[in-house]
Amino acid sequence: MKPVVHVTASAVVSAIVFGITRSVNCSVASFFTGFLIDIDHVFDYLREYGFQPDRKKFFRVFYENRFDKVLLVFHGWEWMAVLFSLSYVTRWNEPLLGVGIGVLHHLILDQMGNNATGPGYFFFYRAAKGFALGATVKGNGST
Repeated sequence: MKPVVHVTASAVVSAIVFGITRSVNCSVASFFTGFLIDIDHVFDYLREYGFQPDRKKFFRVFYENRFDKVLLVFHGWEWMAVLFSLSYVTRWNEPLLGVGIGVLHHLILDQMGNNATGPGYFFFYRAAKGFALGATVKGNGST
């Protein structure tokens, strides 16, 4: 999914969050987390291709799924349980809640828009499958 989609969605969701909560901390955390979660793509790129500062190649690698393995350490439905549980036990800490909301809407968009396998956005499922790309995206090897 292109970054502009995540940034736009983050702006819309964060405006709604602010309208409901009136919390700048919650809405700002939601906004930035909604697209900065993708920093884990950089880790995967570096692991597989090394340091090659070529922006066009970086995006082509992701749009064309040119990976053998994909960890995406921040992309996991399991983290939702952790984030919202921590938010609850901290009496709905506003920045933490915002992070949870940002991750949630990001994962929803990725799950719907990236030709994902059913369980592909569960981190521990990918780990059990050796982080094979086919465990995350349909049509790329075995699931």
